[in-house]
This record gives sequence, structure tokens and C-alpha cells, in this order.
Amino acid sequence: MVAFLAVFGLAGGLLAAVAWLRLRALQGELKRTNQTRADAVRLEMYCPVTGLANHRRAIDWLALARVGEDQPAAIVAALDGEHLGPAAQAALAGPIADRLARLAGDEGLAARLGPGRYLLALPGGCDTAGVVGRAQALHDALAPLLGDESGLGIGAALAGPADSAEELIAKAEGAIPPPPAEGARSIGVEGRDLERTLRHRAIEAKALAAAIVEGRIEPFFQPLVELGSGQVLGFEVLARWRDDEGHVRLPSEFVSLAEEAGLVGEMYFALLRRAVAEVRRWPFEWSFTLNLSPLQLADAWLVERTVQTLLKAGVAPGRLELEISERALEHGLDGARRTIAAFRQRGVRIALDNFGSGRMPLCELAQLEFDRLKVDRAVLDGGDDKNPAFGMIAAAAHYLGVPVVVQGIETRAGADEAQLQGAAIGQGFLFGRPDPQTEYFRLDGSLARRAGGAA
Repeated sequence: MVAFLAVFGLAGGLLAAVAWLRLRALQGELKRTNQTRADAVRLEMYCPVTGLANHRRAIDWLALARVGEDQPAAIVAALDGEHLGPAAQAALAGPIADRLARLAGDEGLAARLGPGRYLLALPGGCDTAGVVGRAQALHDALAPLLGDESGLGIGAALAGPADSAEELIAKAEGAIPPPPAEGARSIGVEGRDLERTLRHRAIEAKALAAAIVEGRIEPFFQPLVELGSGQVLGFEVLARWRDDEGHVRLPSEFVSLAEEAGLVGEMYFALLRRAVAEVRRWPFEWSFTLNLSPLQLADAWLVERTVQTLLKAGVAPGRLELEISERALEHGLDGARRTIAAFRQRGVRIALDNFGSGRMPLCELAQLEFDRLKVDRAVLDGGDDKNPAFGMIAAAAHYLGVPVVVQGIETRAGADEAQLQGAAIGQGFLFGRPDPQTEYFRLDGSLARRAGGAA
């Protein structure tokens, strides 16, 4: 009887093993089938060379990109086949795809329509200034790859109410100007509104370029305060453009223009030079911060020029902290990692701005070794039991081993709440508005006393 049970048990075990093996085989077959289907869909909808969307996928995306009465836009970049042969176009496909994907971001679509033809598609709701700006930014991103502009043409168009996706792309391609003479602009647009905007942006870009050369990009300073003690730790340097009529223009009016016109790098260095002249008069323990544009991360000389500007002014590199937006890191992470590492090697600190606005895994952010995390005061509004947004950020900061800076603090209650939630540093109108002078902070030495006296 015992022998029978043993044999029966062995047979049952064998049957179970066979069933398990059959199940694993079926699972493997199902996985291979699903992968085959996914591969088929990818081949059907995406370019096998670059990984970008193909023409069919672009048509489908644009057909769904209308937002009510707001129409999508198409910007087409074409490489001149007579100027660039097939081999050169093939070699450029990868670098062009990287830059196009970066410009598309989360809301747009980057596509390769065919050899030497690329598309940046924008959803409904993008105004004429936005379309022209993206066209300019695409031109300035791709032109350096070609060595000059004579092999590149850009055409932009907004969809009309009755335009199909195919017609929109055709309008953008039809707007591409003929191959220009060396040094001529190679951007064309379809429609009077876009033409008017393009002319206006060109005039504005010329005025901004002159302002940079003439020293009319001015630094304004807003204090960064230790929440626990109220002591000034340093200042963020904010750019202001004093135009020909003497009006002071805010960054929201010209930073995107500087990026689109390829002026953001020189504007940064002009601002840095003006700022260090003030910084050298501060107490040594005060630091200062500037924002970096994502476009600057591709500048091979960014680190060296920055450090040399500091040293020439007699300012230690360790007093500078550069802010990089999290969303700027989602494309071109390897290049950002090299730039950040190079800055830190030279003593310059790096802060992650707008933390929580992107979708990068925390483990990847940890590899970049930031010195601070910066968030907006609005994040605190979710810092309760129902939506512990700021609590999660504080936990992430603890994991990374860095302090949290909260900007946009306007009331004492807001400052107390930020500190209670785990923030170490505050910035906002409570402590001081952006100002071209910092002398009164040096005389006072403590914003806590200054704020208390003002109250």
C-alpha cells in the first residue's frame, strides 16, 4: 500500500511538473506572440532608423490633436539633397532625431517623414508666437549639425478649420523657402498671421541681441533665507531686459525669445559678468544662483567659460549654484550628466529646479548628485494627509541627502508651513522682492530682523 502511494505520488508529481512546463511554454509562446505584434506595430508606425514616429503615425497623431476650435500646427525640416548626399543625410539622422525629440517634449510629436524630411507636430492651442518660436528653435538646433544653413529649410503652418492632417503637412512643406544663399535665413511660414509674427520676432531678436552687447541685460537679486534662523544665505540672480525706451522687461517676455534666436548662451554670460561684480562685494559666506537653459547643456565650453568668468572677477566657483529644471533632463540625460559632473569637479554647485515637474526615476536623479532641490510654494498646498505631495518631495530630498528650497513664499504662515513640512530654505516676497541692489541686506544681515521690523 505504501509502495502504491509512493508510485501514485511520484506520478502526480510528474504530471504536475509536465503541466507546469506546458504552462511555461504557453506563457513563453504568448510573450513571443505579443512581442511579435508589438514589433509589427512599431515597424508600421515608427521609423526603424531613428525610432521617431513615421509619416503614418504623424497623420494619426495630427488627426487627434485638435482641441475644440484650436488647430494643430506642423513644422517641417527638410535637408537639401543637392547640398547633402545620401550618406551625409543618413549620418545626420540620429543627431537630428535627438534634437527633434527634445524640442517636441511631452506635448508634441517628433517624426521622420522620409529621408531628409522631419516633422515637429504641435497640438491645438499653440498660438502663432509659439509656432514661430518652435520653428526658430528647430532651425537653430539643426543648423549647427550641417555646418551652415544652406542645406536646411524650415516650413511652418497652422491648420485651418477644414484642413486634414495630410493637408497641414503639405502646407508646412510648401512654406519651406528655396535653398538660401549663405547666411540667409531658411525659415518660411504659411499664412499672414505667422508671417507677421515671424517678422515681429525677428525685430525683437535683433533688439535683444543689441541689448546683450550693450550691457542692458541687468541682474536683479532675490534673497534665499534659512527658514530656521532667518539668515540670508545668498541671492538668486534674475535677468531683466532694459529696452530702448528704458522699460524693464521680465524674463517671461524674452527668455524663450533668447532660446529661439540662439542668444541664450551669450545672455547667460552677460548676466554672469554683471552679477559677479556685485557678488565680490558680498560677505564671503553668501552664494548666488543662476538658471541654466536646457539648450546650454550642449555647449562644450559652458563649464570652462563659467569658471574663468568667476576666477577673473575674484569669485570662488564654490559660491555659484546653477539651477537646472528637472524637465530639461528628460532628453539628453547623458550630456547633462557630463556637464553636471564637470561643474561639480570645478566646485560649482547644482540645484534641481521645479522638482516633481518631470517623470525621471529618483534613482537616475540620485546619480546626478544635486546639491539642492527647489520647489514652488504651490506644492505645499498638497501637503496634507489627502495629497501629501510635499511630504513625498521631502522624503526624496532626504533620500538624496540634500536640502529643499521653497520659492514663492509671501506670508509668515507660508514660511512656517514650509519649515514644518521639511524645507530648509525659503525664497519669496516675504523676504524681499527682486532688486538691483543688495546693500540693505548687507547692512542688516538678517532678514528675520528686517521682516520683523517691517511688520
